[in-house]
Amino acid sequence: MSRVSRGLDRVVVTFDDPNLVANAGLLLVATLSARLGIGAIVDATVRMAGIVGGARPGRKVLTLVHAIVAGATHIDHADLLRAGGTEGVLGHQVMAPSTLGTFLRAFSFGHVRQLEAVVGKVLERAWSLGAGPGESRLVIDVDSTICQVEGKNKQGAAYGYTKVLGYHPILATRADTGEVVAARMRKGSANTARGARRFIDEIVARARRAGASGQIVMRFDSGFWSGDTLKVLARHDVRYTMAVRANTKGIAEAIAGIDNSAWTDIEYTPDGVAQVAETQYGGRRLIVRRTRLTDSRQAKLWPDWRHFAFLTCATRRHQPGGMKGPTFGLSQQPAEAESSPTPEARGRAESSSDNDGTVWHHQTGRVRQARRKGVRVQEPVVEPPQERNRLEPGGFGPGSSARPPWGGRLPPSDVRVDEEATAKACGVTVARLQGKSWAPTPSNG
Repeated sequence: MSRVSRGLDRVVVTFDDPNLVANAGLLLVATLSARLGIGAIVDATVRMAGIVGGARPGRKVLTLVHAIVAGATHIDHADLLRAGGTEGVLGHQVMAPSTLGTFLRAFSFGHVRQLEAVVGKVLERAWSLGAGPGESRLVIDVDSTICQVEGKNKQGAAYGYTKVLGYHPILATRADTGEVVAARMRKGSANTARGARRFIDEIVARARRAGASGQIVMRFDSGFWSGDTLKVLARHDVRYTMAVRANTKGIAEAIAGIDNSAWTDIEYTPDGVAQVAETQYGGRRLIVRRTRLTDSRQAKLWPDWRHFAFLTCATRRHQPGGMKGPTFGLSQQPAEAESSPTPEARGRAESSSDNDGTVWHHQTGRVRQARRKGVRVQEPVVEPPQERNRLEPGGFGPGSSARPPWGGRLPPSDVRVDEEATAKACGVTVARLQGKSWAPTPSNG
């Protein structure tokens, strides 16, 4: 590979000639790639030695990345990087489309996971240079999308709920910058919530390793609404807002129980009216917005109220100078901690029955459900181990005293939210077993 004849930092992009070609913005991406050392990270992490097409994966990945940035949608489009003097300023040798095809076909699932590790390492470097949230609140949006394809023989391509042939990946993006924190490819027929629990585990672990030591908030649409997802969020001390389906029986009954005087008007379109109110569902805050058209011609189409609701464990955010109406924001203030539970209270929490007579036990760091008709269990069957509260299987979280194998540091203890206070704010009860690990139990709601 020939050396670049000029430094990237000395190249200035100008637009003073009407005959300039596109893709000059690749210089900015190339500069960032060089500063983060993406090529070296790929070479050290993606291990494809001895595989046909697997030699020097760093420059092949960079060729694909730069081609995608330049608008490539097919492998053959990578040839646009070989036009003119483009290759001379990218900082790496541009690989031929045929070479890239051989490289991609050599991938296994393990190699895909190695590329996932590359994304985490690059994120750590970027955030350590000042792009991360630090101790500030980190808001992450989790959602899925449909990527349409044309060929029916593509592996994993299938029809989903949209009746479109394609893939159904899940994405996590940072709300304030729009950067993609994590992504996971799924087949086109995958349910929206498929793999969400594991995905949340990896998002939290990746953000913490990258240096996000403040409060983490995640936002979901109704496709991810499930009790299992809420349990994972509570285990990781993550606050959330999660849309729910207002036409389900339980939610509809909760909305119907809101008194008319509890609704407060909010800003809306001139030909309609909108109101917001708050109630409880399953021990959690349920925020409901309802809208209705007031125009006489359009009102015939939707004469009734339409409701949109979401669950949250966030507390009210107080406005300076008093509140002029309900504000359902995410409070920056930590929840007020409670005093340590008494031994009697801990005993009730360790073995408590819900309204259906279900007894909850804390075994090996997780909650197991056992049916006991008329039998009250006094002690957990198996005492939980010392270190079970972890960010992900094999990871290291606030409940672990071991040092992470990647050599990073855990978030400072002074910025962690109290476990008991956070669990209470999110609508669960904390059971502390003999000063060891903790696990949430169902609330009275």
